[in-house]
Amino acid sequence: MKRTLLSMVVLLSISFLQGQTKPRVAPPSKSDTLATLENGHRLRIQRGELPIGHFQIAGVDLTLEKDTFEQAYAKFGRIESAASGDAGDFDEQICYQSLDQADKTKLIFGRGEVNSYFTLTSEPMIWKPKQKCLPSKLISAGLKDNAGVQLGQSEAQVIALLGLPTSRSEHQQIKKIFYEFEMDKKAKPSELKLVKERYPSWSEKEILQNYGTHSQNEGIRLMFFQDRLVSVTANFSATN
Repeated sequence: MKRTLLSMVVLLSISFLQGQTKPRVAPPSKSDTLATLENGHRLRIQRGELPIGHFQIAGVDLTLEKDTFEQAYAKFGRIESAASGDAGDFDEQICYQSLDQADKTKLIFGRGEVNSYFTLTSEPMIWKPKQKCLPSKLISAGLKDNAGVQLGQSEAQVIALLGLPTSRSEHQQIKKIFYEFEMDKKAKPSELKLVKERYPSWSEKEILQNYGTHSQNEGIRLMFFQDRLVSVTANFSATN
């Protein structure tokens, strides 16, 4: 009887501890959607948006209508870009790196057919150069996005800033966490004003039907090696 009682106590204790285990990804929601990637993998997408600071770095803002490359040129200097693919696969990049040769930090800006992104990395194998990177005194290991994500942080530190990830993957000492969000947003009055200037013959109804709302997609992908952040990519797109 004593052994049976002891076993019950142990089982209850284990169940209690398991119940207290913190979730490793954001809990599923009815508003979640699934997208199928070109490689056949299914991608979970959450409804909502992330703090805008995660799409701003070193004076460049992915969410602005102003071209990302033009913003980067004004901040770091003009450099030749490298492009690959076409149509939906089109990808163009420019790269900047630290002046300090011992500092492997690189900041890459990219744009596709409808999206723009940046990658901050200190791991040479993360980004295989398509062209030379322009050295800049503004690039260093201490660089962080406007919301505080910085290379070298632990997973716990990143999650404290971003919340629980949408999904994750692990292989040996390499860990990846992903944040994928989408939502429909109403156009700002300033945006509708630009549409009116572009199409002066359109009625208010036509303007709202065509440009009143847009689909906003956000993605942040982070890689850790031995629980140290070595790469972060922030991707943003807004389409009618």
